[in-house]
Amino acid sequence: MSAEHRPIRPSAEQLRDLPTLDTWTPDSPAWAPLREQTRAFGVEFLLELKLETRDARYWVCTEGAEQPRTGVLKNWVVGNVTVEPKARGEVSLMAYNPEETKQLQGIDYMNLLREEVDWLYERAEADPTGENRRGLDEARDELTRLIERLKKQGI
Repeated sequence: MSAEHRPIRPSAEQLRDLPTLDTWTPDSPAWAPLREQTRAFGVEFLLELKLETRDARYWVCTEGAEQPRTGVLKNWVVGNVTVEPKARGEVSLMAYNPEETKQLQGIDYMNLLREEVDWLYERAEADPTGENRRGLDEARDELTRLIERLKKQGI
């Protein structure tokens, strides 16, 4: 695997019962640029930090809008997960809802397999033993099957 490992994102269900490590509200410094928008749309949200990996922090919205509506960010909808990347310069706070989780997890898995195929290819080029070639072939086959499944799902 490459040094830049991307995990498969967790679902809100997986995160919900984890202890809360921190919280964000409209009054938190991270949300200062959007504070007026939250007030204009009457959204008082609570995001709870549930998981921190080396690449990202995962926040679950436990209080806020009950459903999406005009002017309300996905981050402020109860049950949605907000991903806060830790990479330098990244300020994006992408949110996903429970219905999107399986599709996104499939894409995450595909990206991990691609990284593994690349790593196994380099390994097989450096040491073309039967074992290394078999590992590469197995990973390529799994990636091909996964891509076909994702295509059938319209992803």
